[in-house]
Amino acid sequence: MTSPALAALCLFFMNPISADESLSSIRQSVEAAISRIQSSKPPSVSSGRLQNGRLDHAAELPKPSGVGYRIIHPDRDTNFGADRMVFGLMRLGVVMHEKLGDEPHSQLHINEISDRDGGKQLRHINHQMGLDVDIVFYCTDLSGTPQRSRWVSFDERGLSEDGDLRFDAARNWIMIDAILSSETFRKIRSLLIADALKKQLLDHAMSLHEAAEGDKAERLREGIKRAMELLRQPASSPHDNHLHLSLQHE
Repeated sequence: MTSPALAALCLFFMNPISADESLSSIRQSVEAAISRIQSSKPPSVSSGRLQNGRLDHAAELPKPSGVGYRIIHPDRDTNFGADRMVFGLMRLGVVMHEKLGDEPHSQLHINEISDRDGGKQLRHINHQMGLDVDIVFYCTDLSGTPQRSRWVSFDERGLSEDGDLRFDAARNWIMIDAILSSETFRKIRSLLIADALKKQLLDHAMSLHEAAEGDKAERLREGIKRAMELLRQPASSPHDNHLHLSLQHE
């Protein structure tokens, strides 16, 4: 049953943000929404293992969309996760909204987290404890114009299978950097991505580092170092059509 607090939260996220609403007030509104979720239920509990897990007292990521994000399959009811996953995604959406705006092509496109109680899913080996989420890559057309994120694969050149889209290393790096900088996404287990796309991301980040100075250069250096450690291609799937964020089990 949906709690009154969660119902009110869903209404909040379904209402468009007025043009004159400041970024500060948007962030405050999202933090208030997170507080309402926290007060409406016990803390989440993730138990078991990656391929045999359970999720109790899940937090629900408001659907079909929120500040800076959109759930691409809201009908699947796989928008449940551990508190730190759901709250982290809500805060990540705010960061992306602040950096890129809230046009459809700037929003995070989130595929699936977990079922309400966790457990096995037809489409995933893991995603059982609310600690995993799939985020669709940002892309552009061949001229570099940002396009709405789509579930398409990119080859070693960063081109989609039909040749119409290009992997957007710049905006995907902004997303990766925001994830790595998040206080809520503590103890990241891995960021799964195809090796060729990882190289594009790191090449872009290193070019930013070369042009930066002082504290900005140092922060980029630390971010690149951590990205090199966490970004990896799994043996089971190349992950050339989405980023898989996995948090460590606590």
